[in-house]
Amino acid sequence: MQIIHSELNINYFDKNIRPISKVASGDTVWVEVQDCYNGQIKTSKDRRSNIDRNIIDCCTGPIEVMGSQAGDTLCVEIKKIIVDRQGIMIIAPGLGTLGDKITEERTKIVPI
Repeated sequence: MQIIHSELNINYFDKNIRPISKVASGDTVWVEVQDCYNGQIKTSKDRRSNIDRNIIDCCTGPIEVMGSQAGDTLCVEIKKIIVDRQGIMIIAPGLGTLGDKITEERTKIVPI
């Protein structure tokens, strides 16, 4: 089984970005992914205002399915999802639906 690691991230897709990996149709692939902050927030003391915003909302890829062509429809079966030990919740002034009611930035680490 091929493993594709989460440090092979991009923050947008474009037809000119070269694939980080190639797989055959029907292959089983293990893909590691990061959270939306790309692993930059680890403790309740970390603040969204202090992270590198150029590397948030990244995705792992692109992955080429050999033999596929533009316009093809690909079917992906997700066999298993393993989540990390913790998640994060962030509130900040101006962020989200209630951001106008928030006066202080906070980070909460949530055990999963």
